[in-house]
Amino acid sequence: MAMTMMTTTTNGNRLVASCDRYYRVAHRVVFVRAAPSLDAAKVGQRTQGETVEASRTLGEWVETRGGWMLTEGRAAGVDGALLVPISQREHEERLVRDEAEREHARRAIDALVESTLAARPDLDPNLARREVVRRYVAAEIAKAHHAVARQMRGDEATERSDRADRLVERCLPDLEARGLAVVDGFDFGYPASAARAEAQGLAGRLEETIQKIAGTRDDRVAWFSRDNFFAADANALAAVLDVQRGLAAALNARGWRETLTNPPAAMLSCYPPGGRYRKHRDNTRVDAKTTSNARALTAIFYATDHDWDDHFDGGHLRFYFGDDDDDDDKSRRRQNVVVDVAPRPGRFVLFDAFHFHEVLPPIRRNRFALTFWIFADR
Repeated sequence: MAMTMMTTTTNGNRLVASCDRYYRVAHRVVFVRAAPSLDAAKVGQRTQGETVEASRTLGEWVETRGGWMLTEGRAAGVDGALLVPISQREHEERLVRDEAEREHARRAIDALVESTLAARPDLDPNLARREVVRRYVAAEIAKAHHAVARQMRGDEATERSDRADRLVERCLPDLEARGLAVVDGFDFGYPASAARAEAQGLAGRLEETIQKIAGTRDDRVAWFSRDNFFAADANALAAVLDVQRGLAAALNARGWRETLTNPPAAMLSCYPPGGRYRKHRDNTRVDAKTTSNARALTAIFYATDHDWDDHFDGGHLRFYFGDDDDDDDKSRRRQNVVVDVAPRPGRFVLFDAFHFHEVLPPIRRNRFALTFWIFADR
């Protein structure tokens, strides 16, 4: 195994240890941060199976060439280790494999550029290469994203509540009929204006997604558990999340078509004026028995300004029902039907994760939403 402590210094009240250690990423995704703190900016990420070299440790943090990484999941609300120690030999073997993969990517890009220029000899070679690289990177990001998503599983749904039961009662008829329910005026325990103020207060924690590179979405996001919201004094958003987490148990109690489970956190998002998320699904079918991830239903609460105007502010959630040709329930299929749902303050939307949809650009101001995906125990 690799050698560990070489020298030590102090940093405040914590011990900083110089080291020569190697780790393998043991969790789906582990973020690299600018400083050894969960509040520090994310400057990168490593996915499960990758190896990293650390130069020193600080408590449960290690410093790598790209920044700081947390080794244990407790502080981040994750069970088990995020990074596990490995030998120098294992690390070097991984580096050899990574270089082979990079060489494969270079050859693939060269071949794509060559075929592109053969088909379009009028194109500038440099522009052609940049476009091929952009598309290649986007495709690799999509593959990595789906690989991570396929590993995600929810916890048993045990948080049924009176509010969740009442919300399901209002959603169920439309959800069963067309896979989309829209509810206005529901009492989540706090006024929508409180949730809006809290979302604005958390805006500084939101960051762009990897899909920004591919040009498919423009929002900034962050993931929050119930405890995260309480720690940030975001009690209204915590109350919304409590209801969202209760939906799976409430639907299971009514004999939903598959057993539903809960992921650990919800996504707070902000679309700036002009931002959008192009047409997509939250889940896709790989074959008759396999889907790209565990998502079954998408639950969204809008934390927009109290005077949000459907026409002048925009930001609608657009559904394309006619494109859901692989919907198992043929009675729900619609031909050439487009439905626009405005992000009115306090509005709640629940829909089938397999529906095609997109987020249209807000026009004048930021569009905040809290999204929670209900998983299926597949």
